Amino acid sequence: RGFLLEELPIRWARRIHLIESLPKWNEFPHMRVIRKLYSDAFRWLRMISPTDPDKFRSGLQTIKRRNSNILMHVVRGTRAMKDSLQL
Repeated sequence: RGFLLEELPIRWARRIHLIESLPKWNEFPHMRVIRKLYSDAFRWLRMISPTDPDKFRSGLQTIKRRNSNILMHVVRGTRAMKDSLQL
């Protein structure tokens, strides 16, 4: 659990940074949804107490459920960016 509490926020932060580094990312609805999901997960993971395993477990399950359709958003968002920006 300690490893996850330390490593997961780092990975979410990197993903957020990657999205924000894309040109005009905020003009694409799917990219905004992805960033919001990542940002919410990052924020929750940073606020969790390392001494509450039940809250940690339920929070991870919630993040997993919320992010269950993220692949669809990634595909649609990158496709829309590719078509619009002619990448």
